[in-house]
Amino acid sequence: MPALAYVLISLEAIAMILYLTFYFRAGTRITLLLKTLTSGCFLALGILALFYAADAKFAATVLLGLFCGLVGDIVLGLRRLYRNRKKEFFLSGLFMFFLGHVLYMIAFSKFSTLNIHVFLISAAVLTIFMVIIMDLSGVNFGSTRPAVIIYTLISALLLSVTVVNVIAVFTMVNLLLVLGALLFVTSDFLLSFLYFKKMNTVSMRVLKILNIAAYYAGQTLFALSIFLA
Repeated sequence: MPALAYVLISLEAIAMILYLTFYFRAGTRITLLLKTLTSGCFLALGILALFYAADAKFAATVLLGLFCGLVGDIVLGLRRLYRNRKKEFFLSGLFMFFLGHVLYMIAFSKFSTLNIHVFLISAAVLTIFMVIIMDLSGVNFGSTRPAVIIYTLISALLLSVTVVNVIAVFTMVNLLLVLGALLFVTSDFLLSFLYFKKMNTVSMRVLKILNIAAYYAGQTLFALSIFLA
C-alpha cells in the first residue's frame, strides 16, 4: 500500500475528530464542511486504490459506492441547515446510502459461492430482529418507517453477504469486507436512535461518537479492500 494511503487515512482520522469536536459546539456550516472533508478522504483513498487494483470492475463499483456515501453524508448534513425540510433530506440521504449498499453488494458478490436465497433468508431474519429491538427501545420512525425498514433490509443483506463470504473462503479481502459491513450496519443502527429517539445530551454525544467512528472505519475498510481484490 502506498505511503499516500496512510496520509489519507491519517487526514481522515484528524478531520473526523475535528468534526466530532465541533459538532456540538460550532455552527452547522462548519460541521458540514468538516463532515464533507472527512468523507472526501475515504473517497480519495478509493480513487488512489483504483490505480493499484487488480480487478478494475470491482474497484470501480466499490468506488461508486464510496461516492454515494459522500453524497449521502452531505445530504444528511443539510438536515441541520434546513430544518423545515428534514424529512426530505433524510429520505434523499437514505436513498443514496441504499444505492451505495446495492453497489457494494454487486461488487462483493464476486466472492460469493452460495445461492442468493441463503442471503435473503438470513437478511430477513436479521432485519426483523433489528426492527424489534428498535421498537422495544422506543425508536419512533413515524412516516419514514417503511423506507427505514427497506433500508435496514438492504443493510442486513450486505452484512449477510460478507459474513457468508468470509466463512466460505477466508481471505484478507473478505475479512476487511465483513468488518467494514459490520461497522457500517452498527453505525446505521445507532443512527436510528440518534434521529428517532429522545435522549439526554450525554447519551446522544456518546452514541454520536460511536456512530461516526463506526461509519468512517467501515467506509475506510471498503476503500482499502480495493487494494487487495
